[in-house]
Amino acid sequence: MAEDRQQQEELGGLWAAKKIDTAGWLRARGDLEARIAQAEARLARLTRSDALTGLVGNGQQLRASWDGLDLTRQAAIVRAVLDHAVIGPGVLGARALDPDRVQPVWRL
Repeated sequence: MAEDRQQQEELGGLWAAKKIDTAGWLRARGDLEARIAQAEARLARLTRSDALTGLVGNGQQLRASWDGLDLTRQAAIVRAVLDHAVIGPGVLGARALDPDRVQPVWRL
């Protein structure tokens, strides 16, 4: 998906620079969009969630918008990619969780 999204960007640049005509751009864009949609559908089946639709290959956009997402959406995204987390040993009697002790185990 990331490669197809990158190719979409390149395609737009080629059209804007008038290196390809509109008919060629529409054909290529349709093919790319179909491949992305198929890959997103496969990903949704594998993760049993559509939480990642539109996000794969858009990590920078996700990082930029993360704080603006509601907690339900954030939790759905985390559930789709995180299998579990292992909390390592800490200081005896410590009341705060040290983030350095958390080791994520990813689904994908």
